[in-house]
Amino acid sequence: SITAEKLFIHINTVRKRIEKINDLINIDLDNSINRLKLELILKLIC
Repeated sequence: SITAEKLFIHINTVRKRIEKINDLINIDLDNSINRLKLELILKLIC
């Protein structure tokens, strides 16, 4: 909900985008370790 508000989009759009990203990268984002790894990788390349 906060993410949707900050991006000025509907919450379902946020969910759909997260689902699409998950399909593309094929990583289980429900796993906290995977989320941490992804966050670190993104920080390194940005």
